[in-house]
Amino acid sequence: DGERYQGQWENGTKSGLGAYFWTNGDRYEGQFVDGIYHGEGTFTYASGRTVSGEWDAGKPWNAVARDASGEVTHGFSEGVPQCRKADG
Repeated sequence: DGERYQGQWENGTKSGLGAYFWTNGDRYEGQFVDGIYHGEGTFTYASGRTVSGEWDAGKPWNAVARDASGEVTHGFSEGVPQCRKADG
């Protein structure tokens, strides 16, 4: 199917540091536990948008989302999306 994982394994499961690549150009690089994103990592969309920080059970937990130019668009606090405050 073209998707691939490069990284550490434990008992036949993605665990430890690694990178997962999708055929559409998206990728996740960081920590895995029991085959899912868990710990510090960065999800990069093919468009260039990113979500970086702490992941919990495959979801952003304490993380920051940025657009393709690197501008912060919003964050996540304990898994809850947080709006970016307007300047001024």
